[in-house]
Amino acid sequence: MRVDGEEAVIPGKYAGGLEDNCPVKAFAGRDLARHDRIFNHLASGGIAVISGPVTALNELAVYVQRRSTDLKPRSESIIGRLMVLAKNDICEGIEPPVHIPHLSKFCGEASLTRDKMFLIPLVKLRKLQDALAQKWQVETLSSWIMAGDDVIPPKSQETVGLFREAIAAQTSSLPNNAQVLDMGCGSGVLTLLAAVLLDSLKPRITATDVMPEATASTRLNATRFADEGLIAPDSVELLKAGDLFAPVGNASFDLIIFNAPWVVAPVGSRADISLNDPKQKTIARFLEEIPRHLEREGRLVLGYADNSGQKAVARVLELAEKAGLRVIKERSVRVQTHRKKRKWQRIYVWEMERKIA
Repeated sequence: MRVDGEEAVIPGKYAGGLEDNCPVKAFAGRDLARHDRIFNHLASGGIAVISGPVTALNELAVYVQRRSTDLKPRSESIIGRLMVLAKNDICEGIEPPVHIPHLSKFCGEASLTRDKMFLIPLVKLRKLQDALAQKWQVETLSSWIMAGDDVIPPKSQETVGLFREAIAAQTSSLPNNAQVLDMGCGSGVLTLLAAVLLDSLKPRITATDVMPEATASTRLNATRFADEGLIAPDSVELLKAGDLFAPVGNASFDLIIFNAPWVVAPVGSRADISLNDPKQKTIARFLEEIPRHLEREGRLVLGYADNSGQKAVARVLELAEKAGLRVIKERSVRVQTHRKKRKWQRIYVWEMERKIA
């Protein structure tokens, strides 16, 4: 679609429910005060591209949200069509401009060129800003981590603690300049943990995830850790987002770390992608492919949970054995959940190695 004579795209995560040829109108200056006109345009299926002082934009958003709530039946999509323009990580239409590094990736786009204009719903931009402003303290790193919208933050100190023990235990078995892969890096907490714990080996740590939002989160965290001297500069390489091993090509590693999705349930939202694994298809494909990417004497540190029962845990171990892996050590901890039907679950972290015939 064209906005002010320039081609713009809507990231896929925001495009759900939009008609292919929905009318687009730009509103700025005095037009921003014409709340009724803008709302009627939105209610008729249009997209309103707004620009101006942040206070005026926020007042308009509050008005549209209230009017949307009053509709019967309620329409949740109207506020999502109130959008702002972005390019080169900056929303210049907002006064003062909003700058977020890797903004298009935080919007779920892995391949947009830096000079490509795109649209973001104002409410989603605010949600992203709120998410990035939150600092998640990680005891084992003696620092904090941020996580973008739809990226799971490192809430469980117990889980990170198990991974810390398992990763630290690999120091004696890994070579200098070890090649390490953090599969499904998410916020980057395990990437950074590996960089800190294995620092004496001068490892080369590669991180990837299926979600661009996750790679952007990891990149921001790794950049700050390097700037503050918490990890060695250039010790972490972030790859373009992609499914499982697709981003690494034919590369193989001395150590692979994977906190696998452990809820055996359908994916209901984008935030579920890194947590839910319908019919355990993701973990099955991972273990099927891992022999091609793990060095002959390489190690795997694999995390899982009994959220979906012990049968799900047992199947993971069966798939690992079928892939030619054996468990060296199992670590686990029982943690409380927020679920009504299952108040406790057990987190597992296994150290595995390839069976040598």
